[in-house]
Amino acid sequence: DANRAAEMCALALQCKPEEGDLVKVLLRQGQALLQLGDALGAKAALERAADKQPSNRAVREELLKAKKAVGASLRESEKRLFDRVDLHKQGLTSKREHQQQAFAAALSAGFDALLDGEDEKALGHFTPLYSHPSLRHVFGEGGEMARSNVFGEGGGEARCSVSLELKEADERAHQLKPLAMQAAYGGGVAFYQQRRLDVSMRALSAFFELREELTAGGVDFDEPPTGVPLGRFYLAHACYNLGKYERARPLLKAYLEDVQVAGPQRVLNMPDGWGGKRVSESERKASRFRARACASEAQSDAHTMLAMLAEKEEGAAAALPHCRASVELAGVDEQKVHALDNLARVYTALGEEAEAATTLATLESMRVQMKKQEEEKARKAEAAHSGGGDADADNTTEDGEQEEPSAGANGK
Repeated sequence: DANRAAEMCALALQCKPEEGDLVKVLLRQGQALLQLGDALGAKAALERAADKQPSNRAVREELLKAKKAVGASLRESEKRLFDRVDLHKQGLTSKREHQQQAFAAALSAGFDALLDGEDEKALGHFTPLYSHPSLRHVFGEGGEMARSNVFGEGGGEARCSVSLELKEADERAHQLKPLAMQAAYGGGVAFYQQRRLDVSMRALSAFFELREELTAGGVDFDEPPTGVPLGRFYLAHACYNLGKYERARPLLKAYLEDVQVAGPQRVLNMPDGWGGKRVSESERKASRFRARACASEAQSDAHTMLAMLAEKEEGAAAALPHCRASVELAGVDEQKVHALDNLARVYTALGEEAEAATTLATLESMRVQMKKQEEEKARKAEAAHSGGGDADADNTTEDGEQEEPSAGANGK
């Protein structure tokens, strides 16, 4: 069935097949996703196949079907979006006010879905904002993002083509820029979390371009609820994984600067009304994203990527400070082991044998300890299974509000 086919194609793609097999897998994946109603996912897979074999008739035909499905879906989403507000009931007298209220409602619903981990639902709210004609005042026909075409061609996938040569005299464009910026951020984060890195990279690039434009123009705007560092990390990591290293390096440095500007982030898990402050559930969820993005583990990942890029471009000496920072900031054991391994390798490349030996000794000690912990955990699990007395020896539970895992370098 289509579900099974989509799963098998996803697994096959992880094996990095050769070009001929890759096109076949992408074609089958696109067909399966289209059957499952994921027109955007189908289009992305089929466009990738078309890039590999532009003359493949089967791919072109399926891609045309996917584009039509995307257009129909987004036109329907747009219709629902702009039918939500009853102009007379709300007492609104201006179509412009109607549109702004509808845009704001869509953004709010999109971020609510994003915070709940419902990325596809979030995209259903964010994407129509790109396709509505009013936003052509903001997303123009020219500029770098127009050529990269964030959400593809045709229908509602809309040309998310950021032109920073915006019409300064257009009041509507001025009013819609902050909303367009937020939509680009939300879409970029949702696409990243779906591992659709290429389109995420372009959407988040649109966000930062608009943000820079608004800042330079002295326009007041709200930052995204999940924070700028998260968007910058996702953009940098997407560029890194896509091999766009010349872009990734300055973005990673900017991310570390963003973290310093943001300051310490904590999860808002206090009871509502604590200290006279009311905290909504959305604010709690958003705080977890912000804390994760600024956590030492995420910073460690950033330094690991910077170390790899510095070594590639300038040699081991340039990588050394980042390797040391990665070790210092590493959180979980697996991350620290990886950081120590990189540090030892760089020390060896620099001929610092004593430092390399010390680092390797620390690394080996950690591995031995981790193995013991794994064996103990397995022993307790076996005891629990057989009803032994040690079954309750390890009753530690994960605290989802306290634990902030790494934001995910090294392909995570």
